Amino acid sequence: MEKLMNVLLQTPVVALTLASLMTAQEVQLLASDGGSLDEFGAAVSLGSGLALCGGPLADNGGGVDAGAAYLFDADPTGATPGVELALLMAADAAPGDNFGEAVSVSDGLALVGAPWAYAGGQYSGAAYLFDGDPASPTLGVQLKRLSPSGGSFFDAFGHGVALGGKLALVGTPYSHFGAGSVYLFDADRASATFGTQLLEIPAPPGASGTAFGLSVALDGGLALVGASHGTGAVAGAGCAYLFNANPASPTFGHELIKFQASDGADHDLFGFSVALADGLALMGAHRDDDLGPRSGSTYLFDANPLSSTFGQELLKLTAPDGVQDDSFGYSVALASGQALVGAWRDDDGGPNTGSAYLFDAQPMSATFGVQLAKLTYSAGEDYDGFGKSVALTAGLALVGVPGDDDNGFQSGGAVLRPTSSAPCAFSNYCQGAPNSAGSGASMGHVGTGSVLANDLVLTATGCPTNQFGIFYYGAGQLQFPFGNGWRCVGSGGVGLFRFPPVNTGASASVSWLLDVTSPPQPTGQINAGSTWHFQFWYRDPLSGGANFNLSDGLRVTFCM
Repeated sequence: MEKLMNVLLQTPVVALTLASLMTAQEVQLLASDGGSLDEFGAAVSLGSGLALCGGPLADNGGGVDAGAAYLFDADPTGATPGVELALLMAADAAPGDNFGEAVSVSDGLALVGAPWAYAGGQYSGAAYLFDGDPASPTLGVQLKRLSPSGGSFFDAFGHGVALGGKLALVGTPYSHFGAGSVYLFDADRASATFGTQLLEIPAPPGASGTAFGLSVALDGGLALVGASHGTGAVAGAGCAYLFNANPASPTFGHELIKFQASDGADHDLFGFSVALADGLALMGAHRDDDLGPRSGSTYLFDANPLSSTFGQELLKLTAPDGVQDDSFGYSVALASGQALVGAWRDDDGGPNTGSAYLFDAQPMSATFGVQLAKLTYSAGEDYDGFGKSVALTAGLALVGVPGDDDNGFQSGGAVLRPTSSAPCAFSNYCQGAPNSAGSGASMGHVGTGSVLANDLVLTATGCPTNQFGIFYYGAGQLQFPFGNGWRCVGSGGVGLFRFPPVNTGASASVSWLLDVTSPPQPTGQINAGSTWHFQFWYRDPLSGGANFNLSDGLRVTFCM
């Protein structure tokens, strides 16, 4: 007993800092230097536990609308989820570059497009590779500037960018008189040809004015390229193309198949947005009119060249509550058997507040194609445009809100949201013994057990008035006599962890905001999926005996 008292009363106190908080399981990302009309969140990407957000209209050292991009910790099991790690700017930034119009982060690299930069001519465009490894001493440093061979006026090189398989894919949708093209670069930092152009893939013959390269994606040795004005079922409906992106293959760069909507119509803009993952391809057609003019839709295809159904349309998705002008499909993402679709002009919370829809995209699932969730912005306001950009990894969604006004008018923002179905859970256990105030103290809580939301407040009620006490926790659960009550928390082999003393005051109750980003000791780190046990120890001299008592226990299983 004396040893536990020493642990509770002598463990060094660590100051707690409150991370950026939103509502349950939602973390807001804002630019550290955000200002009016930056449109931070116009482009977003997730990868390797990081979030990359573009602010293409940011004004900085490069001038008006030079643009910027921001790298954040997006690891919900880490110590600093939602914290900005680096501000990225082009070394040769200039006014109007729109650096951050397109972004991608993967495997320790960040790729940022600046489609209106001056390179091979005015508005020819450029793209930049940065160190995106949080463990690197050069995090955020520009490594390479990518430019295409033969770039010229109004190419918009960098309008679409993607990283994957140690390659960088960059779209040039307006080159060759609007036909477009894409370029593959070596993105292997260990390679002697790092940053070198490997291949140009021009638009297929007869594709003038199709905007081939407006959107791009890379996965599993494949490259997906959208041509939103290409010929699908009819001229101008839009289409997309899949290419071999394996440099070691003798057919590197060869077209494998052309995707087009089975019911495509003129100006649907099929291929305006594209995503590629796990043998599936998802294309947005945000001007499709199934539910009214420009209500929008998306299409899922088999993109596995070894599949017997390769190239087949598997599913057409529309918003269950879609209406005219929602622009469902303006942005799309795929990961781990789920599809995320943005509808930035949805009006659920007011004009163009926006939303995003999560669907089951696992073809073998019994709920294939079923909506799993509709995401909206808890702090949404008119014209926020939530969903204008989306990104997805296993268990986590990132949604851009370029019209958010928190840092000024249309300064922009982004929101991290978990997509995991694993719930948070709370339960009381053990026994709170009677005290001088009555039947005993009870543990409770306010907020959630989401490590992303980081909003859990521990409470204890029914305590003696004006007495000091301590919240503590551990991995183990037990019950044995201690003081005038019961000890309900064990070390579980990792230790016991306490917070600074608090006073019960006249209300005979206390609370403590639990900050999962700042544990009292490293071994007390709280992660998604972990279960911890909490209890309140308090002084009670009026009761005699040991002169102290404890509440019951609170078991918490934390979720993402």
